[in-house]
Amino acid sequence: MIAIPIGELQVDSDLQLEVDGVPARLIANGRQLTLSTSDAGRLVARALDSLPGGRGPLRSALAEAATLLDALGLTANVVDDSGDVLELGRGCHSVLGRLLLSSDRVQLGSTSMRVIGTVVRHSQVVQRRVALAAAGAVGGGAVAGVVVVAGLRRRSGSRS
Repeated sequence: MIAIPIGELQVDSDLQLEVDGVPARLIANGRQLTLSTSDAGRLVARALDSLPGGRGPLRSALAEAATLLDALGLTANVVDDSGDVLELGRGCHSVLGRLLLSSDRVQLGSTSMRVIGTVVRHSQVVQRRVALAAAGAVGGGAVAGVVVVAGLRRRSGSRS
C-alpha cells in the first residue's frame, strides 16, 4: 500500500486530451473521476505503443494508479461509447482484476473484452507479442510432436 500523508482528496476538473488522434475527456467531481472517449481500445493501443516495453508498464501503471486512487479516497471510471470499460480505486474489489492486472482495485467493465480485442488489432506492441507467442507455440508444438513421434517409434521398435 502506498502511504499518502495528505489523506483523502476532493477533485473538480474538466480536461480535454488527445492521444495520437484519439480524443478523451477527464471530468472529476469530488471523489469520482471519469475518463470518457469514443474508442477506449484505440486510446489504450495508442498509449501502449507510446510506452517503452508495451503492456507490462501499462499493467503495472494501472495497478499503481488503482492503489494510489484508493489511498486518496478516489474512484476512476473509464467509459467509451459502448459502455463501462473499467473502474479503479476506492470501492473496487475484483478477483479478475487481481489475476489479470495484479490489483483487486481494478474492476473490468461490461465492454472490457471488446476493448482488449481492439487493443490487439491496433497496437503494434501487442501484435508483435502475439506473433512471438504464436511462433513460440508453433515451435514448441513442433518440438513436442517430434519427441512424441520419436518416443512412439522407440516403443514400437522395442516390441518387435
